[in-house]
Amino acid sequence: MADIDTAVKALLALKAEYKTATGSDWKPGCVPPSTGAPPASASTGGAAADINNKIAAQGDKVRQLKSDKASKADIDVAVKALLALKAEYKTATGSDWKPGCVPPSTGAPPAASSTGGSGVDINNKIVAQGDKIRQLKSSKAAKVMSLSVV
Repeated sequence: MADIDTAVKALLALKAEYKTATGSDWKPGCVPPSTGAPPASASTGGAAADINNKIAAQGDKVRQLKSDKASKADIDVAVKALLALKAEYKTATGSDWKPGCVPPSTGAPPAASSTGGSGVDINNKIVAQGDKIRQLKSSKAAKVMSLSVV
């Protein structure tokens, strides 16, 4: 159990480092801002951030229509527009849009140079550490099951 606790503490430290480097909390599946050229969004001048804002606004509109008990046709039109924006975001960034995700920026991520690691590097470390914790937990469960069988 101490191994798992140590691994979890290391994971939490990596998540704190990620937040310092990127300015946002780490979320599974989120694409961290890269220090290199982001795909497609660099040529469109921050299109991913614009699309992200449009998705948020359209999502609010869909929620408002639903809460106002609007007609199904009106809601369907708004949902289709939202889905089209999400497809456009995926085209611009190469990844699916997720709530709370920070779209890749065209500039350098905030404070990345002071932490000694980029958001992408830290993201990869977080994923690896999460995998390690899952492995530790599953091997611990396997040991407990084998002891109870004997």
